Amino acid sequence: MANGQRRKLAFRILIIPLTLIAFALYMYFSEGITTIGTVFRTLNYKYVLCAFGVFTLGLLCEQASVAFMRHHYQKRFPFWYVTHSTLLADFWELITPGTFAFGPITQVQCMNKQGIPPSKGAAVMLVNQSCSMISITVFPLFLVFMNISYLSERMNWILWVFFALAMSVNLATVFIYMFVPRQDKFFIKVGSGIIRFLHKIHIIRKEERRDVLLKKTEDQVTKLKSNMVNLDYKAYEWIISILIMIGYRICIYSVHYFSALALGIDCTGKFFVLMAAQAIVNNISSALPIPGGLGITDMAILLIFNPIIGNVSSVNFMMLFYRIITYYYPLLLGAIMLFFKIPTGGGKLERLDGYTEIGDQNEKTQH
Repeated sequence: MANGQRRKLAFRILIIPLTLIAFALYMYFSEGITTIGTVFRTLNYKYVLCAFGVFTLGLLCEQASVAFMRHHYQKRFPFWYVTHSTLLADFWELITPGTFAFGPITQVQCMNKQGIPPSKGAAVMLVNQSCSMISITVFPLFLVFMNISYLSERMNWILWVFFALAMSVNLATVFIYMFVPRQDKFFIKVGSGIIRFLHKIHIIRKEERRDVLLKKTEDQVTKLKSNMVNLDYKAYEWIISILIMIGYRICIYSVHYFSALALGIDCTGKFFVLMAAQAIVNNISSALPIPGGLGITDMAILLIFNPIIGNVSSVNFMMLFYRIITYYYPLLLGAIMLFFKIPTGGGKLERLDGYTEIGDQNEKTQH
């Protein structure tokens, strides 16, 4: 690993204790040590365990989706292998911007060590990512539509604007994945038009930079088209994976409900409202390339949940529990996975036709 890469990795890992300190300071100055002590003494830990339980179930749904897509190519493999690679991928995604795609790359490398050629491993992750994007658009839209009258009375119009922009980004991503095999020239034309417009209004100032972005846009669309065309998954496999990922979303969005119950907040009739509110938060944070949605997620929770709960102090603690359960908990699980070697199963694991380890390919290229 180069020195520059080591410094970047050290900085990203340093984010973890820094965020913990920031949260501790925020809670101390906003609530006070007496209030914090009282809350934790009167906390209903049964519901805290329920919150951890539903999130853990969500992690299992995420792993089941990857395992189901992997089974299309490799019929026999221990589920533990998927658990290991998924938790490891989640760790890297939580400390790096999602646009870096460290999570999918980690998954592909792990599958490669376990007998799957890189091209098929990339296909597994491409389909899984596509199904995840569909679940984060279709299901939240359904939840928001169910609770639109309740939310519209309590949410600021600015939050609706941010939600609409985030949903537009996610929908555009889904449409690109779906239609790029047949409309690649259209997407290249749209992307090139946006880049030329930004150059014309001097946001992209240098012509060399404009030309590089134009070439990169064409290359990326062409590559995505090639990958999507070569996928050999059947329609029912896509549908099952989307349903599994919707199950994952249900679990994630339910965490706030159980956190509220743990704090003794009356949530009668608010289960789907709280799920819809968290769906809005997730869409806003997922549209921005920030590790774990740090800062953005917390601000959105405060702004969206405060009118629903009606108590800033309660929302602060709900935000704290949400961060512990959905950020630090999977971060800890992923960090534990770092101490385990990628399981390979020795000679018992099925190796697919055309299998070559990525390392072997690099060596052949160098020679």
